[in-house]
Amino acid sequence: MSASSQQSISVRALAKAMTSNLITQLLVGCFMAFPGASMDVLLVQFHWTIADFGTSALIQGIFAFLGNIFANWRVPSRPNLTTELRISQFFVLAGVAIVYGWEFLVSPLPFHLPAITRALGFAFIGFGVGIQAIVNNTQALRSHAPSSALMLVAFTFTFGALVFPFLTGFFLASIPEFTTHNWKLILLPIFLLATWNALWPITGRLTKSQTQMTEYPNSHSHSPQSDTGTATTDTAAPPATATSTSQTKPPAFLPYALGFLLFLYMGIEINVTNGIALLGIQLNSIPNSLARFAPSALWLGILMSRFVTAIFPLQPARFRVWTWQASVPLTILLAALAIFPFSTIAWFTLIITIGCFLGPFYGFIVGQSSHLYHGDTVAKNAATIATIGSAGGILMPFLFGQIAEFQGLRTGFVFMVATAATLFVCAILVAILGVKPKKN
Repeated sequence: MSASSQQSISVRALAKAMTSNLITQLLVGCFMAFPGASMDVLLVQFHWTIADFGTSALIQGIFAFLGNIFANWRVPSRPNLTTELRISQFFVLAGVAIVYGWEFLVSPLPFHLPAITRALGFAFIGFGVGIQAIVNNTQALRSHAPSSALMLVAFTFTFGALVFPFLTGFFLASIPEFTTHNWKLILLPIFLLATWNALWPITGRLTKSQTQMTEYPNSHSHSPQSDTGTATTDTAAPPATATSTSQTKPPAFLPYALGFLLFLYMGIEINVTNGIALLGIQLNSIPNSLARFAPSALWLGILMSRFVTAIFPLQPARFRVWTWQASVPLTILLAALAIFPFSTIAWFTLIITIGCFLGPFYGFIVGQSSHLYHGDTVAKNAATIATIGSAGGILMPFLFGQIAEFQGLRTGFVFMVATAATLFVCAILVAILGVKPKKN
């Protein structure tokens, strides 16, 4: 059988085993990116100010961090994650019902839902998504091909984050007159997806998938061939004790260092997504109607790179090196975006290219745990990395907003260039100092 056929079979097997996890990721990608494509409409329909929405986004981020901590406590020691995934689905559905369901039930009434009530809905969504991120990453790391599984999880989220907002923006641009009926038609898919997701019969499927996964205890991570680039097989690797003389022992600070790398990456991803359209309008004089598609262009690049890295299995042993190597072109491209004007075609091409380099970072950083750790410590350390990284989604947008507000949007993007340069330096330090020889 050819290598491409084996890769195709492997990806299909992973997708089948992780069906429930991938469905939740797809849903999260849809409605997490939805506000960015319909912000002007949301502000009018919710009777909110930008400050109201900013506060709700901050609350959602804080509760996502709390969800990470909750999952960090529960997930690593549990062989079956059905309960945790169910909990996350309940919170997500409850949050969607509070934020958007009101528009279907009582919008004709002569009073509006208070901002604090909708903020509670965003808190529910954030907490559920925070749990779900740890659960889905853990399932990926427990698979027989953790690097491909992580990229597959990220790819599914990206697909939802790209397609659903694009369709929403296209629909809004196509309607000649906005009405209450159109507004409900926009929200209906989100509500239906959240409901369908919560009713998905995951219990038996997930239990079976977990059994399949534990038959292959991270063969790519522990195979002695993984460092040389030789293709690995799906057979279980030798026990750790058999190769202890050639293995290395990660220092205690490493999960926190990797978490800081993810912290920086999350700040870049979120801030570039949120500010790229406005930057194009101000720096490149791109029409508003075209600039709105800039986030979609960014996520198109992310989607393409995550698709490729999910299809073609990567070597976890190389993730440390690839992290700092990918940081170099990312820093250069972000500097070009922040400093130089471009024509419309060149600008969109640059954005897609930036997305291509951004795409694999999450898998590169979190996936290192599948190579450096063994057994239960894989999930434990991956959860620590993801939890610290999620804090970047809270603090970094705040810093970016303050800089852009008082120093200008271009300076805010220069801050993103500095963040990418910091990611490069720290990734090199992690690659050099992150692993020390195990003492005999």
